[in-house]
Amino acid sequence: YVYDTNKKRIIYRKKGGKEYRFINSESGIKKVSNSGKFRQTYSLNYLNVFRLVKICKKIEGRFGCPQDIEWGIVKGKIYIVQSRPITHIR
Repeated sequence: YVYDTNKKRIIYRKKGGKEYRFINSESGIKKVSNSGKFRQTYSLNYLNVFRLVKICKKIEGRFGCPQDIEWGIVKGKIYIVQSRPITHIR
């Protein structure tokens, strides 16, 4: 996804060819092969994109510069793993 902060909308999105995914199980994280229907789907829904935008804008505001933010979603809850300044933008 590419989100335009000036226009406040998604300007580009692309489906990826996801051969596998990671799932949570009682024995820990498992890598499983994706079936056909999961291979060509979007990784995020619109609600989560907009939730992430809101969180990331707060983080960038706090640190005062663009951030490389790692995150994950578990059972609908967004977790921020880490954030660091972006040192090179093309």
